[in-house]
Amino acid sequence: MNAKKELKFLIRLVCLGLCLMMAAPALSEGETKTTEEPITIVPSEAYYPGNAPSKDQEPAAKPEETPIENPTADNQKSVGTKQGKMVMDGISYQLQDGVITVIGVTANALKDGAVVIPGQLENYRGTVRYIFADAFKDVRSEMTSLELPETIMFIWNSAFAHCDSLKTIRFHGSETQWNVLTLWVTLPEGCTVEFIGE
Repeated sequence: MNAKKELKFLIRLVCLGLCLMMAAPALSEGETKTTEEPITIVPSEAYYPGNAPSKDQEPAAKPEETPIENPTADNQKSVGTKQGKMVMDGISYQLQDGVITVIGVTANALKDGAVVIPGQLENYRGTVRYIFADAFKDVRSEMTSLELPETIMFIWNSAFAHCDSLKTIRFHGSETQWNVLTLWVTLPEGCTVEFIGE
């Protein structure tokens, strides 16, 4: 746990240093006016995913498309890279251009207190990349363990809010990858992470 805190501190320190380096020319003595275009810093997708739903707003299907509810084997075959929402095995997904976001989990996804998030969905050409804010709110008191694929790139900071029963997260990636994608995520007290990908 100390290593994670040290990594967070180091990353923040590096970011601060980079900001100061970029601001230094404008702050130099005698410079009163600049004719250069302002520098736009685009954060890494690992921290702020550009093609994921807005943090302040629940992702929604495009108006012209119908959400796919509880797909059967027949209608899954026609999904392809369709946009919209899909519910499969108790987990709600937002589908957007091959990028899949977990937006909700219900009790139907629980198996002896465990929830398993897949890396891909059957018959859908895409990858599960994001876990949305409050995705686990409907299973907060029942979910005791969670399994996540290595394909996850970002988890919103409130994803595990009030998940006090969660004791174990099994991550199919490395500890370094986990530390990056959960930089601002607070895990429930007593929750441990197992790294299956190492």
